[in-house]
Amino acid sequence: YHERRNRTVVDMYEPGSVMKPFIACALLSENIEGIDRGAETQIKCYGPVARRRIGGHHNVGWSSIRDVVVHSSNVGAANMGVILNRHNGGALKPWMVRYGFADKPGLGFPGERRGGICRARRWSDSTAASVSFGHEINLTPLHLARAYCAIANGGRLIRPRLVRGTIDVDGNVTEFEPETGERILSPEVCEVMRGILAEVVSRGTGRRAGLDDNMGGKTGTAEKVIDGRYSSEHHYALFVGMAPIDNPRLVVLIAVDDPTGARSGGAVAAPAVGDVLRRSLAILAAEDARCPRDRSLKNAAESIKP
Repeated sequence: YHERRNRTVVDMYEPGSVMKPFIACALLSENIEGIDRGAETQIKCYGPVARRRIGGHHNVGWSSIRDVVVHSSNVGAANMGVILNRHNGGALKPWMVRYGFADKPGLGFPGERRGGICRARRWSDSTAASVSFGHEINLTPLHLARAYCAIANGGRLIRPRLVRGTIDVDGNVTEFEPETGERILSPEVCEVMRGILAEVVSRGTGRRAGLDDNMGGKTGTAEKVIDGRYSSEHHYALFVGMAPIDNPRLVVLIAVDDPTGARSGGAVAAPAVGDVLRRSLAILAAEDARCPRDRSLKNAAESIKP
């Protein structure tokens, strides 16, 4: 079972810093006093949060919401989460539910799991701080990829599916139309976040990944919990990328379990995501040249017959 299970829908882990774009999107979507400059609003990135010290890089001074994500500041993200948690009777947990993190993504694949979030009616500021940089929440890769697709498509949380449709032996076509999906983010907020994800690649934690100018994404490095404690030696390295960044057609997530040598998501997972995106975009371009995207499944199948 260990070798045969579908890790995309079964394996759960704390996602680390790939959570930060969702916290920023939620903060930009709420009508909160003081968040009046959008992504340029300054966030405190030093000192304790909820009476605890939080480690990580880029935790000095004040940074814009944009730079909290670009440079992946844990303290900045934690402070954003606390702001949300104190707004409107506790706005952070409802946002985690809105992103689909409390439910099954709906693919229907055997073993698909619900997200693991704190079930308390009111979250403490300490929990809010932890969730905001990807601790105290357990998700599958499918949860994360689905939510990033909402940022990519302009704000709709689409139910994932495995196939576009079927053709039986008699040539009868059954197409599975994509569901419209619930709108969870505004197109404007999604556009801002896609620009920020492009900056992660151009000048932030993903700059060493060698991704192309038309790509964007977010790095994540999550410490494993071993015997009830976070381990400094065992990690998950993640990267979620999308392209083309101005009008995405693809979202790709790669998670590496216990990488050796380099361990950050930007160094380990991002180059692989870039390679998948480049190859996949080339395939899509070739298919578009042969078969416009608005043709039916049957016409598409006929167009590629030898």
